Amino acid sequence: MPHVAMYIGSLTRGGAERVMVNLAEELFARGWKVTLVTTYLGDDEYGVPHGCWQRAADGGGLGVLNTDDRPAAVTFDGISGDKEISGHGVSGSETYIGRVFSGVSSAQAGSRPAAFVKRRKRLEEIWRELKPDVILSFIGKNNLMALMTARKYRIPVVVSVRAVPELEYPGKLMKTAADILFARAAAVVVQTKAAADFFAEKVRKRAAVVPNAVSREFTEDGASGPGTGDRETTVAAVGRMDANKRFDLLLGAFADIVKEGGGEENKYRLLLYGDGEDRKKLEELAGELGIAERTDFKGYRSDIAKQLRNAGMYCLMSDTEGMPNTLIEALCLGVPCITTDCIPGGIAQLVTDGEDALVIPAGDRAALGAAMKRIIGDHELAAKLSANGKKLREKYDPDNVTDIWENLLKGAVGK
Repeated sequence: MPHVAMYIGSLTRGGAERVMVNLAEELFARGWKVTLVTTYLGDDEYGVPHGCWQRAADGGGLGVLNTDDRPAAVTFDGISGDKEISGHGVSGSETYIGRVFSGVSSAQAGSRPAAFVKRRKRLEEIWRELKPDVILSFIGKNNLMALMTARKYRIPVVVSVRAVPELEYPGKLMKTAADILFARAAAVVVQTKAAADFFAEKVRKRAAVVPNAVSREFTEDGASGPGTGDRETTVAAVGRMDANKRFDLLLGAFADIVKEGGGEENKYRLLLYGDGEDRKKLEELAGELGIAERTDFKGYRSDIAKQLRNAGMYCLMSDTEGMPNTLIEALCLGVPCITTDCIPGGIAQLVTDGEDALVIPAGDRAALGAAMKRIIGDHELAAKLSANGKKLREKYDPDNVTDIWENLLKGAVGK
């Protein structure tokens, strides 16, 4: 099987990072040699079961962790599959997913132009050493850097735009750079047709719309059926707690329906999963709104499918998204969902308002509160949303989506 190098900033918790980790494992299971190339090692990264650098709960585990400000110096012995890895007895490229760090330390970086040159050289060295058959790059400047550095060794590159293109490539200079460099890509993966339309025609010809796969635990039935009789009286939300995800909107809308009272909403609690720079402010806001005792800040959970499976409803409040993984996962679990139209035209490719989710305008607190009250008060509607959401499982099944990725990557190798 071919060797794919998968390039991204880090594996810190986020939608694009989760897609890459899941895809790495799926391709590895199919016999691919996989090496993850990241700029740095994050503090709170997704686990990779077959990653040889994996950090164990007791501080043990395989591999090397970056220990100072020199991530560029951290590589693995046996990256070519012919030596033992870090003295832990793991040998052979088929036994692990490798990892190499492409960053340049702050001490080494120097001026901004000098840092760019050093990072570019570092990546070129990595491609020369790894000799991958194909590179798969995710997000913004990573895509541009992958195309610039791989050309020297004529390695085909598949780039993937994971968010709204206007945000990944803002301004005339960035868009022009993307249009020029993406024309060299073996394929340009986007999540919606509208995202492809952002780029020049020569790039659009290389574009492929690939859905996000969900992890297998989200496509399995649990104790809860498609109705609401055995669902918890909870409103759940998952995501990084920052300005874009709009947890403040959910807190405000929930406080509004609690204040109105007089119905089943009096039984409900908010369950908020995730963390981020706005968490403290959100906790304070819950207190100011008088709903602190009915709001649980759960932090990050590795068993999120189990946590969400029987939730009364799921809310996505984002202003913008590429394609929201957490919404797709909740739909596949059969949780009645509410979402903002955070991808103009893109959400319409995912769900139909009133059929498999309720769709509201971004930033509309009153509309969010009204949608929550509809699901709470209309059990028939909730059952319909739940049953129709589960129908999306086939489209986002990891086997089916991995087939698409694998065909793209094999096609790139053959070019």
